[in-house]
Amino acid sequence: MTDRIVADAGTIRTGLRQTEGALDEALMETTTLMQAMLRARQNPDIAPHAGHKSIIRLTQAMHQQVQAATNLFRVHDEMSEIGVAYGVLDHERSTPLSGFSPSPVHSEHEAA
Repeated sequence: MTDRIVADAGTIRTGLRQTEGALDEALMETTTLMQAMLRARQNPDIAPHAGHKSIIRLTQAMHQQVQAATNLFRVHDEMSEIGVAYGVLDHERSTPLSGFSPSPVHSEHEAA
């Protein structure tokens, strides 16, 4: 294995973790926004249905964020499989699979 493979693997590992964290942070911020919108609507001077279309759209955005996280988990799983294949990871499952990939990595030792 070359030093470049190891360096690339480290860069990818760091990037995946940072991106996963950023998606979680974005979802938390969106949730905070949703709470603020719902609290504002509870004001007796505001109509109960005020902002409902915006709440629907924000819910759709939250769903898209969760879908993006799911796709990123799949990317992480696939990259972990590549890491095992190229010997970058110490052993299989050193980065636990998310459960979103169609087929988990199986070693010859597990098959025996």
